[in-house]
Amino acid sequence: MEDNVSKKTKELRYVKFDYYQAFIQYKEPKKRRRKAVVFNLAEWLVKMSKITKLEDRNIGTSSDDIIRLNSERAITHTSTVNRYDTRNFVIMQFARLLDVNVPYKVKIDTPVMKAVELDSNEFIGHDVSAVFDETTCVLMLQKNYFSLSKGAIEVYINTFWNQGKKSKRDWDIIQLLPIIDKKSFHKGKVAKKYRKLTFSTAPMVAGTQGPNPFGKGPLGKMIDSMKAIQGTKLEVTISVKNGNSVLDKKEVLSAINSIGTNSSGFSSAKVVAGDVNFEQINLFGGRLQSELPFNLPVKEALDADTVQTSMIAEYEKKSKEIESNLNKIADTSD
Repeated sequence: MEDNVSKKTKELRYVKFDYYQAFIQYKEPKKRRRKAVVFNLAEWLVKMSKITKLEDRNIGTSSDDIIRLNSERAITHTSTVNRYDTRNFVIMQFARLLDVNVPYKVKIDTPVMKAVELDSNEFIGHDVSAVFDETTCVLMLQKNYFSLSKGAIEVYINTFWNQGKKSKRDWDIIQLLPIIDKKSFHKGKVAKKYRKLTFSTAPMVAGTQGPNPFGKGPLGKMIDSMKAIQGTKLEVTISVKNGNSVLDKKEVLSAINSIGTNSSGFSSAKVVAGDVNFEQINLFGGRLQSELPFNLPVKEALDADTVQTSMIAEYEKKSKEIESNLNKIADTSD
């Protein structure tokens, strides 16, 4: 086993990316009302560029971690398919620094777990990359469960944007609102292959009073069985045994059509579908996402420059879909 481990040099990993549009609610003097408008994060980065000491960019969290904007750079990118489409992007790297509950070092052939020794000014670091399109005010954000969430980054952005204000009631509020895939139901129906179907019924469907949306098929029989035990809600997950298998396409499409026809009877419905690359599709309007493959070197971090280059290429490929799904937001009050 040790030989196999030592011979392994790279591992293929898929990394997910979410899309958000930036908005700001300005606090207007002597008024309770905030006006929500699309916000160019480049304005915030102008403020950040004036903070020349890296340690002054650090803020603490409730879990005693440190978060910061580690680096940023602006680029002008011309589309590879449309030479008239030139955009200004800002590429950012955010970092989470840990010195509490850090991982152990351990060998493959011994049970001994040793603490990772860190100097007083050293931390375990996890990063996420972000690409911001100034044309649409859209942020493409890498998902890394060990690093920072969208919410943590929102807190960070707001903290530095509102520096100098005495009260939080006077703060402008910057939000990163997820871009919802408006065509997700259609996307789920036209997929070539399916590996997983998950749905939850609304209480009236699974109980004795509601109609059975699946008729006499296999899913219909499953819902009918709930009536005998007075069930009021049904949550179902149907998946394949391994990554090379797929579900019966005809039956999955029949289920999707039934869900669409009786959408008020379901609280959620998702499929994992695709062809070569598979993704989870929320049939009721999931977040717009991308999933990209990377060769991750063993015992090394995923290179941020590699991730960011792939993000720009993916954003360009997905730009029309992104823009067709952009959010609209009305004025809101305190």
